[in-house]
Amino acid sequence: MSRAGRRRTSRSPAPRVAPRARPAPVRPSRTTLVLLAIAALAAGIRLIHLGHDLPYLIEEAIPLRSALENWSLAGRPDWNPHRFHYPSLVYDLHLATQILLSAAGRALGWWRSDADFLIAWIVDPSPMVRLARALHVLADAVTVFAAGRIGERLRPGAGIVAALLTAFAASLIRASRLVYTDTVMAALAMLALERALAWRDQGGRGRLVASAVLAGLAAGAKYPGFTMLLPLWAAIVVRERGRSLPLILATGAIAGAWFLITTPFALLDSATFLRDVGFVRNLAAAGHLGDFDRPGFAFHLRHLVSDLGAIGVVALAAAFVRLAVVRGAAGCAWLVALAFVALAMPVALAKIEVERYLVPILPLAAVLAAWGALAWSDALPAAARRAAIVAAAVALMVAPVVHGGGVARAGAISTQVEAARWCEAHVAPAELMVSELYGPPLTGHAEQAKLGTLDVVSAASTDAQQRLAARRTFAFVPLPIATVGRIANPVADPAGRTEMIEVTAQGADLSGAFYDPRVLAGATWVVTSSAVRGRFAADSTRFAAPVHLYALLDRTGSVAARFAPHDGVDGPEIVVYRVTDATRAALAALGALDPLWWTDVVPADYRVRATARRTGGAIVAGGAVPAPRDSSGAPAPWVRSLAPLFASRFEGFATAMTIEHQLAGRPAEAWPWACAILEIDEANAGAWYTLAWSAGARNAWADALPLLRRGFAAQQRLGSATSEERAVLAQAEAASDRGADTHSANAGGSR
Repeated sequence: MSRAGRRRTSRSPAPRVAPRARPAPVRPSRTTLVLLAIAALAAGIRLIHLGHDLPYLIEEAIPLRSALENWSLAGRPDWNPHRFHYPSLVYDLHLATQILLSAAGRALGWWRSDADFLIAWIVDPSPMVRLARALHVLADAVTVFAAGRIGERLRPGAGIVAALLTAFAASLIRASRLVYTDTVMAALAMLALERALAWRDQGGRGRLVASAVLAGLAAGAKYPGFTMLLPLWAAIVVRERGRSLPLILATGAIAGAWFLITTPFALLDSATFLRDVGFVRNLAAAGHLGDFDRPGFAFHLRHLVSDLGAIGVVALAAAFVRLAVVRGAAGCAWLVALAFVALAMPVALAKIEVERYLVPILPLAAVLAAWGALAWSDALPAAARRAAIVAAAVALMVAPVVHGGGVARAGAISTQVEAARWCEAHVAPAELMVSELYGPPLTGHAEQAKLGTLDVVSAASTDAQQRLAARRTFAFVPLPIATVGRIANPVADPAGRTEMIEVTAQGADLSGAFYDPRVLAGATWVVTSSAVRGRFAADSTRFAAPVHLYALLDRTGSVAARFAPHDGVDGPEIVVYRVTDATRAALAALGALDPLWWTDVVPADYRVRATARRTGGAIVAGGAVPAPRDSSGAPAPWVRSLAPLFASRFEGFATAMTIEHQLAGRPAEAWPWACAILEIDEANAGAWYTLAWSAGARNAWADALPLLRRGFAAQQRLGSATSEERAVLAQAEAASDRGADTHSANAGGSR
């Protein structure tokens, strides 16, 4: 090529490339904006009473309490929840946010260290609880939005109605401002379902994977979240038909993987995981206190009617009718119906009556009710259709908005808080108050003393320690009754081989031990709560001991205060009884409390089987039921076998009673509780010293000496005996040798 040619070529203009068109911004649709506004409204009405009852924390708040209690015990954040009645996603969520709150508080000067943060949690948990509750309000807002998105996929307009129904559902409002795993599971489950419907309509690997991941996360919040795989798998079968199996296996594996990512200690602490999952599995069949014999269908149906209104429940039924009788009416609705049935059937059939179990079910019911009402309205002639749709939507909303709005306004405080404030004004620190569960949330001296043994307290600043020490305490002992669960106990044979033997199919059957009237010796106040009392009274034959005690209090006690729900104050009815001279006379007529009082509730079948196991003998049908003591007066073999049960169910209560009586200077009342502990837990130093104190105060060294000797020997075997204990024992032996006892202390088997 010539130079001129090259010049011409080099001067040729470069081809012009059109600039890339900028993608148009993705703007949310008007419907999406409306749904976001409804979700914000839902959050707003739940935030009204975010601080209700604070600084008292009366709710279970299991994920939050477990996270901070484990942190306090370990001295560092502990990602192993050590209990798996729930998976650990919500536990981890709360632990992570509380770690951030601790760091933020240190930066802002609220507390000096993590130890100070944990002391602040004990003294006034308000900041921690508000943050925790806010997370659940956010979860509920997500649920409302997801319900709207799902409803819109079924029929335009149904989503807005469904979102409003979900926003004002009273059960959701009550649950979302408390720390329950159910709200997080519901949010993730609804998102998983929404993605499954999106994949059914539009396909796409991302939507499919997202639905599986969200189902695994929902299960990581609470085990029933796995049910969200059912509508996803059903959509796969319909869409892919013969090619569905690989996708079903893949999505199941994805969900399982994300469950294990969020609950890794299911593998790392598998023994605890399997034990607790077994407990949860048996719970539905065994029932709980107040409902051992009937399924929860009627209870949950009543709450469903209360949440959605009668018209809403009719619309829900109409949705299922339409799915059954109108060909081609299903669309995606049948997948929502499948999810509803998968979650609702176990709750309806289980012998459990708990309102929050409706939390993941109500959004699905709201979607189906909205779709059912509007879909049937679509069948009307065109002239009447629009008016019918508006009328149906309004009719659906009236009852939930009125009832839910009332629930949103109520609940600033509860009857339990009212009772606590009354006690603070009327109960002296040394006056023993024995209370049922769901009574006033007071701090007992025994609980305060236990907190003082935590390493985190010694690691805290002087200011934090002083705030903990200044916390107001009472001679307050709650009755630690069981409401759920089968009770089994490990029993070893002479060769050391262990077998689990059932004590009772219902832990609540052991609660009668705490209602022995002699337990109240030395008490000034007794508190009952309808949350417990109503359940016992409903089955008065089975729970004769509590009912008998209620009758005794009503007959001889004086009602000092009564707190019932009123004017927006919620909670159980609480009755505070003052123990009168007539009550004391009735208690005295029953005699002293035997240290093995708690064995009275152990069934004969366990006594026989455990005796045969411990002694290597055979079980004799129709034979005599073994007594609590052998011929020498020592605890019988079957009683000895119950040491683990005593430690978990009774020893804490006996310790609290021992401490409160000793602090108040009541040696006669402290005596049987110290003996009760030492009969089973011989090396318990606290009970040993209390018994010695009581023996000295009552001049009853001879009666105390056998237990003091056994206790000292047990401590020697453990290498924990001290010179002070040796001196006390020598004093007891010398006093006994001199015949210093002037009366019998009725040690009940300490000989």
